[in-house]
Amino acid sequence: MKLTQQLYKYEKKYKMRSELFYRLIVGAKKLQTRIELAFGKKSPEATSLPIKDFRAAQSGEKAAMSLMETLVKVAEKYQTQLAPYGQTPEVLAQGLELLNQLRSADTAQEIKKEERTTSTKERNEKFRLLYETVNKINKVGRLVFKDEPIKRALFESKWPAPGTKKIEPEEK
Repeated sequence: MKLTQQLYKYEKKYKMRSELFYRLIVGAKKLQTRIELAFGKKSPEATSLPIKDFRAAQSGEKAAMSLMETLVKVAEKYQTQLAPYGQTPEVLAQGLELLNQLRSADTAQEIKKEERTTSTKERNEKFRLLYETVNKINKVGRLVFKDEPIKRALFESKWPAPGTKKIEPEEK
C-alpha cells in the first residue's frame, strides 16, 4: 500500500473516531442539561452523572464505551421524566446507535492489534529462518574454502550470533 493511501486511510479513521467522540460528548452534555432541567442542578440524579469521565472518554474506545453505557442506562431510567425536555425515544435510539458504533470501533481496533502481533511473529520467524540459512551457507563455505583465506573471508558472518556482542570492524 502506498504511503499516500495509508495516510488517507489513517486520516479517514481518525476523522471517524473524532466524530464518534464529538457526538458522544455533545450527547452527554445534552443529557446532563436535560437532567438538570428535570431534577435540578444539585439533585442526586444530576450528581450521579459521571461528568469527570467526559474528558477521559476521549482517551479511547474502552472509556468511551463505559461512559456511553452509563449514559444510556441513565437515559432509559429517567426516560419519562426527561421526555418533556427533549429526551425522546429517537434520541435514546441515537445513543444506542452511537454505543454500537463505539463497540464496532473497539472490535475493529482489537482485531488490528491481533493482526499486528501475528504479523510481527511471522516476520520474526522469517528473519530467524533467513539468519539460520545464511549461517549454514557460511559454515559450508568456510569448510570448503578452509585453505583459501581470501575466499574463506567471504563466508565470515557479519551477523553476531544471538546473545553475543556486535562484531566491531577490525582496525587497520
